[in-house]
Amino acid sequence: MAVLLASTGCQKRQASGAWEIVPGQRIGLMNRTESEIDLQMGYGAQNVRRADIPIGEGETIPGSVIFPDDSTRRLEVLWHDPANHRYPAYAILRGEKSLWQLPHTVTLGTTLHELEEWNGRPFLLAGFGWDYAGVVLSWNGGALDSLLGQDTKLYLTPPPSERPDSLYAQAMGDRPFSSSSHPMRAMNPKVYRIQVEFAPPAAVTDSTAPSIGDTAATESLATRTSGRGASPLEVREDGNGQTFTYPVSTRFTVTLDERKYPGHTLVIDPEGIVGRVASVPSVDPPLYAVRFEAARPGRATIRSRGFLITVVVTEASAKPQ
Repeated sequence: MAVLLASTGCQKRQASGAWEIVPGQRIGLMNRTESEIDLQMGYGAQNVRRADIPIGEGETIPGSVIFPDDSTRRLEVLWHDPANHRYPAYAILRGEKSLWQLPHTVTLGTTLHELEEWNGRPFLLAGFGWDYAGVVLSWNGGALDSLLGQDTKLYLTPPPSERPDSLYAQAMGDRPFSSSSHPMRAMNPKVYRIQVEFAPPAAVTDSTAPSIGDTAATESLATRTSGRGASPLEVREDGNGQTFTYPVSTRFTVTLDERKYPGHTLVIDPEGIVGRVASVPSVDPPLYAVRFEAARPGRATIRSRGFLITVVVTEASAKPQ
């Protein structure tokens, strides 16, 4: 692995790719099979600190932060194996400006106009004024669809100085807006948060399987599916940290312990890709069950206080993976 040499007062870029995030492959100098120790080797042990990382709804997960005191170099990392701080699961950027870059130089502060130009066509993003304000919902098959993939989420917001009340009100709400709509183009929001997901390495064995949350061990990437090669239609606590793939219209159930993962904290991010179904399977307390339906192609997370799974919805003709 290439090493970025650290100095006492400042960090000098000594290796190509030190500030690049390649979705699904690497975070700067570290690939998805490595650990916090590799971050320390690449960026200096004094520049890597353990911390509880906010994941929304007031929840946190133990992780690592690179350059925690430098807003332009800060990057948060969550691990598939948080106990041993290895196998990157998520890389998260927050703020107005960053040295870290995605393909096509997408970074914090990139504007809606720039994204639309690079994408080659308008895209869809959520409205403002709610928990998942400004998240890009779809690139509409544009160039950024393949460059960034489904593993990358961008969140946009207009700077406070560029939020005329009338325009901002027109772009509020939990619903999709086109980047070409009048209020979006007039305000030209900027990227303020980037979240990149990394799958656990395929070579991981059952004894060292990556996990997120309290689960001691989870199934390896190669054995996540049922014997027929399809994602299970019931997901329980041992599915924590895993990714499940379902074709559109598939119904599946998540069954959890109310004492550990209260039902009122269970959320879907973003809404619309997976929806709740009214019929609820009967289970014995303290367990509870929630039935979901794969509504439209895309990627969403379902989480509740330390429990988190990713659901990938494919076209109806596609086979689950």
